[in-house]
Amino acid sequence: MPDDKAVAPSGPSRLPGWILRVQHEDVVEDLAASVRRLLEFCHLPFDPRCIEFHRTEKSVRTAISEQVRRPIFKDGLDQWRNFEPWLGPPRDALAGVDAAGSHS
Repeated sequence: MPDDKAVAPSGPSRLPGWILRVQHEDVVEDLAASVRRLLEFCHLPFDPRCIEFHRTEKSVRTAISEQVRRPIFKDGLDQWRNFEPWLGPPRDALAGVDAAGSHS
């Protein structure tokens, strides 16, 4: 399989059925539906623990251990707006590129 960085912009069109596009906002808005969609894509059964990850009693030894103990929250969705004054040049540079990475 090709290097994922080389395939990423056009991956979904080049490898239909191999890449599932997941939008962070969709996951935050409806975690259960997003998890079901992901598991279905991977041909895996739904397990309620996937959406109740924050209730686990298992130890977590990573830098994000505190985040694992909390449900997903919406507070950070608009954090990018703090940087909006500086996003003009990148936004302009990407103006003709669609979500799949194709130039229009």
